Amino acid sequence: MLDKFKNIGISEKESKVYLALLEMGMQPASTIAKIVKIPKSTTLFILENLTKEGLIRKCLKGNTQYFYADPKDFQSALEEKFKKQHESLNTLLPFLEKTHRPFSSRPQITFYEGVDNCKKAYQLLLDANSIVLEFGSHTDLENAFGKTFMQKFIQKRVANKIHLKALTSQSKAHFELIKENQKQLREHIVLDNELGIINSSIALFDNKILILNLKKSAFGILIDNPDMYDTLRTMFELSWLGAKR
Repeated sequence: MLDKFKNIGISEKESKVYLALLEMGMQPASTIAKIVKIPKSTTLFILENLTKEGLIRKCLKGNTQYFYADPKDFQSALEEKFKKQHESLNTLLPFLEKTHRPFSSRPQITFYEGVDNCKKAYQLLLDANSIVLEFGSHTDLENAFGKTFMQKFIQKRVANKIHLKALTSQSKAHFELIKENQKQLREHIVLDNELGIINSSIALFDNKILILNLKKSAFGILIDNPDMYDTLRTMFELSWLGAKR
């Protein structure tokens, strides 16, 4: 559950303090601090920040500040915050586009660290202007990114009319995918596991190579280099021809 809070910009400590307050009802900072086992000064600082954000309320009883959490306040405050962010983004983007130097050099190698950034990297395939060639494991992608993400990814790729040519190792998931090949704009060859195992993903598209490692510490590398792309594309096509024999 804490990761859901993180996705909307609330830290782990903030989410623990908020959940404790929500469960206990109106309480002073000292009580919440004992529950979440965070120093009182830090807890008070977090509660004051949550109050400023409009996520909780506070009142004064005698000389003691009490704080109170209501999910409706939480929802309305975040909705207002996201609305303002969206409006700011719409205002800012034209300025950024105007400021950007179109002829400035792009990085030839870009690194991505963590599952969320690897997801963003993989979604670059949805903007491909050519067929995507992939050595990959749908099972690894699904385990790392989630089944729902991969289903939506395939739907978007099909909607964008981007064809995929894939070489994969043997697995139940890959044999199931083959049944949908034509519908999902995919050519797919499953290699004998005795030849070796294909993990995660190496995708070739638009003179680029995207390498993803989704086992243990997830990371990705995007290489924008026509020469390397041509070399790996040749290796892919030779592997494809060999697998079809």
